[in-house]
Amino acid sequence: MKELGKLKYFIRIKVSYSKQGIFISQRKYVLDLFKEIGKLGCKTSEVPIEQNHKIECEESPIIEKSQYQRLVGKLIYLSHTRPDIAYVVSVVSQFMHDRRERHLQAVEKILQYLKARLGKGLFFRKEVQHDRTKHIEVDRYFIKEKLDSGLIVTAHIPTWLQVADVFTKGLLATRFQELNGKLGMIDIHLPT
Repeated sequence: MKELGKLKYFIRIKVSYSKQGIFISQRKYVLDLFKEIGKLGCKTSEVPIEQNHKIECEESPIIEKSQYQRLVGKLIYLSHTRPDIAYVVSVVSQFMHDRRERHLQAVEKILQYLKARLGKGLFFRKEVQHDRTKHIEVDRYFIKEKLDSGLIVTAHIPTWLQVADVFTKGLLATRFQELNGKLGMIDIHLPT
């Protein structure tokens, strides 16, 4: 085995290091995708899918299979470092066998969103490890015991605090960006 230094790229994922943590992104992958499909000059969008979207459309014409499947496949791979598109990619992937013009328009909307957020990726903060936290083994009944004893209480979380909304529905741009920040998504290419 040979030491090659710190990991920089792995399967088209760029890895960047800082004192605060590790950042992974697929900026080059997105740019290469835009070059491949001739969309480098496309317009941008603030969200990958509109709130209250209606993508299920059987009236629009059927489109060519390979182009749609290739694009959706690339978006599925990209969603590994871009959880902000995970929901909408899962929606458009449902139409791989019955793809219509309306579904391709939804894919193009995702591409417009990606164009506006090329450098976005996941940031993993460096966690401080103390000697007393290194070897804690959590018993699978630990939480249940604490719930039963009343030490832990489950509380209602209001809708406006639900970070999971970004994975389950289309949102307004301001709400969508706010939740993305809570997911650890940043763009290291934007000025601070």
